[in-house]
Amino acid sequence: MDERVDTRTRRSITAEPAVSALPVQDRRVESGLLDLVQASRYLGTSERHLRRLWQERRITVVKVGRRVRFTRRDLDAYIDANRHRAVR
Repeated sequence: MDERVDTRTRRSITAEPAVSALPVQDRRVESGLLDLVQASRYLGTSERHLRRLWQERRITVVKVGRRVRFTRRDLDAYIDANRHRAVR
């Protein structure tokens, strides 16, 4: 642990370890919520195409405040729903 001294009170301050060593973006990926860029990479498509799918209500989204997020489960469901079998 890192120890410092508060200059105003002359008390020792012990720095507590961070809740998670991962950056905020990596924690969001672990939680299963992907932003537009991450979801488009997951599907292998452009951000514009994914935005159009969302606006046409062809893919499910999660709204977090004003932000739009995607779950891997919903992206996988979209892939499964659009799977076409070969005729042969």
